Amino acid sequence: MDFPGEDRALNRGQRWPVWAVLAAGLVLTAIAWNATRLQARNETATRFAAVTSDARDAIESRVRAYSEILMGVRALYLAHEGDFSGREFSGYVAGLDLPRRYPGIQVIHYAQRVTSRERAAFEAAARRAEPGFSIKPEGQRDEYVVVRHVAPRAGNEVALGLDLAGDPVRLQSLNRARASGELTASGPIALALDPARYPGFAMRLPVYQRGAPTATVAQRRAGFTGMISASFVVIDLMRGLFSESLLAQIHVRIHDAGPVNAEGVADPPSAKNLMFDSDRLLAEPRMSGAIDAAARTALTEQAGLEVGGRRWNIYFTARPGFGSAVERWLPWVVLVSGVIISLLLAGLVRSLQTSRARAIAWADRVTADLRASETRLTEEQNRMRGLLEAIPNAIFFKDTDGRYLGVNKAWETLFGQSRVFFIGKTVRDLFSHRPEIAARLEASDQELWRNPGSQVYETTITTGTGQIRDVIYYKATYTHPGGRGRRPGRHDRRRHRTQGDRATVSRAV
Repeated sequence: MDFPGEDRALNRGQRWPVWAVLAAGLVLTAIAWNATRLQARNETATRFAAVTSDARDAIESRVRAYSEILMGVRALYLAHEGDFSGREFSGYVAGLDLPRRYPGIQVIHYAQRVTSRERAAFEAAARRAEPGFSIKPEGQRDEYVVVRHVAPRAGNEVALGLDLAGDPVRLQSLNRARASGELTASGPIALALDPARYPGFAMRLPVYQRGAPTATVAQRRAGFTGMISASFVVIDLMRGLFSESLLAQIHVRIHDAGPVNAEGVADPPSAKNLMFDSDRLLAEPRMSGAIDAAARTALTEQAGLEVGGRRWNIYFTARPGFGSAVERWLPWVVLVSGVIISLLLAGLVRSLQTSRARAIAWADRVTADLRASETRLTEEQNRMRGLLEAIPNAIFFKDTDGRYLGVNKAWETLFGQSRVFFIGKTVRDLFSHRPEIAARLEASDQELWRNPGSQVYETTITTGTGQIRDVIYYKATYTHPGGRGRRPGRHDRRRHRTQGDRATVSRAV
């Protein structure tokens, strides 16, 4: 309920505490929201960094495990001192169970170094095991590094006789591996036998003559006898490395940035050097470019990985919804709660501020009502008093204690006594000189209290002047407004007091 005093109080310049409390609450809410948002962002970033670090380590571990295959093949070569058949090579590779244990490896082959003088004898020996074997591409070269054994053979026979030194790109990679003596990797290549044309790469491990010194580049070049190579399909290499839930929250891309020791700036990410895109592993692939515009504003992380002398840059991008629901929604819960609390506090201050005005207005209204009630009561009493005074019959009324409460003017005239003489007295006080009359009148009153109603009887009275008159009394009980009776049977003073809400009114004629 609105009170006029409330508006007057607020209009007298007392609104500022309400606005001050609201402003302070909103400021504190903004601070709490920002702090919670930053904390949630930091926790999300920390979790993202931990997930990406684990993913980077998993990729490195997977590549290292696959690289160990080439070490095993080289050990096989050295154990046979370079003299092993295609059947032994294929049997060894078959024992590795590549499709199940190493699904990313498409083919492993051994290429043998052949000089121009050894070429004819080499081809003749190869044709005895592989009819139709020949070195390709055609042409005379000082040396050849020819693929001699391939496994698995099914679908890979076309690689037999391929001269790795016959292609400038392969030759460059070959020379780098021979000079370093380490495992080397190629850049991204489109594998001819990959029907989906997913990016792939090759890893090569040089083989040297058993017991030959390899301390210097010249010694390694002189002792070089062949090359163990493997071709990888990157998507198969990565398959099973990431869970579906991880791929649904994080987008992973791998780009080849070029040789580690190359001069100049590393190659920027592009579609040409894209090695892997995790979207291709999703049930509904979402092919995208190297780094799209959305990734620039998202939570991102970049990690480097050296693979066979080349640098792979791994780009992690958090998808919308990364992190826990609590971290995402807690800042907004704090914001909404703070705004609601600020409004409630401002409302409370406003209520407290206007409570005095409302109390005064309420008190004024109650006082006005009481005064109006008193005025009406006074008027009603005056009308009743005037009515009693105007009645020509003598009237009195008394309470249950038997004391006279009032008489009218006709009563004063009848008895020749002022009403002051009667009010507050009992019949025993008035008839102290005639106790038998007092006892009779009192008994009559008690009978009427016990049996409320009316009485009519004749009696003789003596006026104040000593005159004796015969009168008829008409007596009746009545209840004051608000009087409430109680159940009978209770014998205590309150029973009489309750009945005391009743009084008698009598008329004498």
